Amino acid sequence: MNELDKELRAVAEFKADHHNPQGLPYPSYEALVLAKGTAWDEAVVRRNGEYKECYMNAFNAAVEHGWQYVEGFAMSFFPMMHAWCVDDGQAVEVTWETSGEGYRGIIMDLDTVRATMLKTEMWGVMPNDYLNNVALLRASA
Repeated sequence: MNELDKELRAVAEFKADHHNPQGLPYPSYEALVLAKGTAWDEAVVRRNGEYKECYMNAFNAAVEHGWQYVEGFAMSFFPMMHAWCVDDGQAVEVTWETSGEGYRGIIMDLDTVRATMLKTEMWGVMPNDYLNNVALLRASA
């Protein structure tokens, strides 16, 4: 198990024990990504966007290049919510200057991402899921 998965698992276990009053199938985004996400050890860096705008950068790059759009967690100094792309099975980092030390995320359909962003008026699905009645966490396991 890599360092990112260890960190995500620790947070997911804590939140499952302490932060799931609604009995959601996934008590946290860490649990969701561990259950349904794909892991990549590193990414090819093709930075083409603004710092701190990973959701916008990844969405625009996916549309422009025909890549897949991914949201999840990436390991920098610590695990953080992040968005990147996938091209032919390879993670593509479009925001950071260097590859993270691990990535785990869920490939998302661009039409669904676009619809969610129009509804929430925010870039990104996962960090704004609370505006969509935590639909991702409510999805059946």
